[in-house]
Amino acid sequence: MAKLLVPSDSSWYDELGSVAYYGETEFQRAIELHVSEIFSDYYAFPFAKSITSKLGTSKPDLGLISKSLSEWWIIEVELGKHDLENHVLKQIDDFRFGKYPTPIFTDYFSKQIKKIYKKEIDQNKIKNLLKKRPPKILVIVDEERKEWMDELKKRDVNLCLFQVFKNTKGSNAYRLSDLNGSYPYIKIRESHCVPEKFYGNNLLEIKNPAIIHKNKQNTKIHYLGRQTSWKRISDKGKTYLRFLGKINPLPENSNFCLIQDSRQRLILIKN
Repeated sequence: MAKLLVPSDSSWYDELGSVAYYGETEFQRAIELHVSEIFSDYYAFPFAKSITSKLGTSKPDLGLISKSLSEWWIIEVELGKHDLENHVLKQIDDFRFGKYPTPIFTDYFSKQIKKIYKKEIDQNKIKNLLKKRPPKILVIVDEERKEWMDELKKRDVNLCLFQVFKNTKGSNAYRLSDLNGSYPYIKIRESHCVPEKFYGNNLLEIKNPAIIHKNKQNTKIHYLGRQTSWKRISDKGKTYLRFLGKINPLPENSNFCLIQDSRQRLILIKN
């Protein structure tokens, strides 16, 4: 089990296990309590509508609609002890192949946003979103499960780790990490990144240098939930990022995309 040290209150936080300390309901409640902070660029709400597909019927746990009304997500909260094939994937496939009647879901989403955020949203904009874009799907789990990562990635479903920690005073802390892609964020700008032929993925050429602050020589970049360190280098009119560290987590022989989100974080994803 993992531990967290929070120097600001001189306290160690111990990771809680689902078997001994909480069940799915308690775990989901912890996420619901903080979902608006976790996904601050989205309208977040409990999802009480069932989704029906030719395979069956399932009900998601949470829904997200970006405040720019450019995308929407279905979130399924799971415990790592659950059966992948008969429980998790069954529900996910219902969401992937399910029907989303536009009038019903437009009305439902607008009512949820009004109820939680006290805000009126133009229903025509929500309707256009539902017509143009299918939902993205995110599974939130309480422990790392390698077999889940592989199977969900095949289905283009994102997987996010959410761990609960508690100190001896009864205060909680939480860890959030994407496992097989990226959890929801709003993209501000992006740049293609190409490994340099000789140095490989330890030296990436940045095609759009404006994405990196020109006055910052060293920068932090997130890759699959982990923070990595890089140094900006300019040479012969080109801009590069050089990896700083002993073990580079980037796969060889791959191109990447560097993304800046609305929180000014830099996120690297494999193309």
